[in-house]
Amino acid sequence: NAGDQAAPRSVTGFCLSQDDVCDEKDLRLGARRVPPLEARQTHFFQTAVKLPAEVPAGEYYLIAVADATNAVVERYKNNNSRATKTLVLPAKR
Repeated sequence: NAGDQAAPRSVTGFCLSQDDVCDEKDLRLGARRVPPLEARQTHFFQTAVKLPAEVPAGEYYLIAVADATNAVVERYKNNNSRATKTLVLPAKR
């Protein structure tokens, strides 16, 4: 929570994308609940996501989207995601 006020509980969503923006054309991989946060408080966690075997091998972006359900009133919504380039290998058959 980079803001100067407390934030209620929220949900962080994860998606796989061919670009660095999570939108309606991307594959949703799951979500994780985040507890309420005080001003300037952070919450670190690990979340496992599973890719369907049908995902073609190649380079993608794995994107985490804070407040994925838009439950938190915020002044700036454009700083809620982080994208990391990742390589998806062919599924083992």
